Amino acid sequence: MQRPLSPKVASASYYFWEVGVYHMFEVHKGAKPFDFSGREAAVLLIHGFTGSPYEMRPLGEYLASKGFRVKGIRLSGHGTCPEDMLFCTAEDWLESCRAAVRELAADQLPVVVIGHSMGGALSLLLASEAEVAAVVTMCAPVYLNSWLQHLVPIARLFKRYHRVLDLKKISPALRDARPVYDRVPVCSAVELLKLVRGAKAVLPRIEIPALVIQSELDDVVPPGNGRFIHERLGSRQKQLLTLHKSGHVVTMGADKDAIYQTVNQFVSGLAAQIPAASASN
Repeated sequence: MQRPLSPKVASASYYFWEVGVYHMFEVHKGAKPFDFSGREAAVLLIHGFTGSPYEMRPLGEYLASKGFRVKGIRLSGHGTCPEDMLFCTAEDWLESCRAAVRELAADQLPVVVIGHSMGGALSLLLASEAEVAAVVTMCAPVYLNSWLQHLVPIARLFKRYHRVLDLKKISPALRDARPVYDRVPVCSAVELLKLVRGAKAVLPRIEIPALVIQSELDDVVPPGNGRFIHERLGSRQKQLLTLHKSGHVVTMGADKDAIYQTVNQFVSGLAAQIPAASASN
């Protein structure tokens, strides 16, 4: 197989070449990236593994209404179909996030990265680098169930995809509103594990303000990740928000109002600190 013949992120549809046949991947209407103007601070929203900007848009719209510049990106291989992920690597996902950070930093605004699940792991990696003023993670993994971490690298030798749900159990209305993957390439799960391990390794090096959000009812990422991240961050200014009503996709769960308000307070506080810090230098 070869990589896709046209850009993986920018276009609404593109092709790849496999065994003499062109395949077209269309970006689901609910998975389109978004970009809202603002002047207070710049916020980058990063969705999770097999997710899309759909899960991050409500939070993005809320923050935009508060005056923040908000950008929600679509990671390559997401928002289309499972076959699209076959060509994507951890470095692809990380580099697309870095490019978005550079774009936002060019506006001379403090950049806050906010990530859900795998997007949270990506956010931690970004937080260990330059140009990021603060970080927010939501149900981010820096470790997974031990059996999964050992089984996935072996499973990719024997199977190409792992089925995660039955599309027949997903309502047509939901499938029309957002992209749903019924299976995941095993090789993509291996790339996910690379990001998880990388995020864990950089925790002590992260010294910027941090907000860690974790649900006790998360059935995807072990709930202990929230406290693990909070305790090991090198940041002096850090906060842990524990949720009690939501599942894994907390941005759309029963605790979403609490999340939106807490994130707004966190980003607003940062935006207020930056001018004061600049004036004192």
